[in-house]
Amino acid sequence: LRRGRTSHFKLKSIQKEFVDYVKSLLPFQCNDYVAEACVRNIMGQDCNCSEAYTIESLVDVSLDEYRDCWYPNGEKIVPEDLVLSPLLCKYWFYSDGYSSYVNKNCVVVGLCTNCFTKKECSSLQKKLCKIGLDFNIAKKVNGYILQARKKDSVNGFFKYIGDSELECFRYKWKEHKGTRPCRGY
Repeated sequence: LRRGRTSHFKLKSIQKEFVDYVKSLLPFQCNDYVAEACVRNIMGQDCNCSEAYTIESLVDVSLDEYRDCWYPNGEKIVPEDLVLSPLLCKYWFYSDGYSSYVNKNCVVVGLCTNCFTKKECSSLQKKLCKIGLDFNIAKKVNGYILQARKKDSVNGFFKYIGDSELECFRYKWKEHKGTRPCRGY
């Protein structure tokens, strides 16, 4: 008997199309919530917050195995046996990834890993390397992120995950046309 377990699924995004799409794929019911756009004071600064969409399931014991894998001691970790796939990487990029032009020919792709340790980021970096993608670990104020700066890795990442089936994220698919790795981002 597990006491105090609250295994449930929750997703929040400013992209309604993404939230609706994920909801359509799930094998269980979810409740919908909308947070209105507002101004919030975050760490002493007023920040404009966009309207956000949330889906959340009820507590569901079928999710316990995932909770045990990702939150074994109540804190999120990267499972050692995690296997990267094109679909997993695409959803990671949808929800916690970005691409930015450094200049008209140079693109940086980032995968946010801010809540993970450097060791966990290193493990993810090695897994990406095994599929032919050269990501580096970048230290940021709030943790570490993984970034691809080389043309072969940026364009290879998009080839690996395939095209976006969601219109709301197509803007993230950018082509690195430069001959050198991006600098200065």
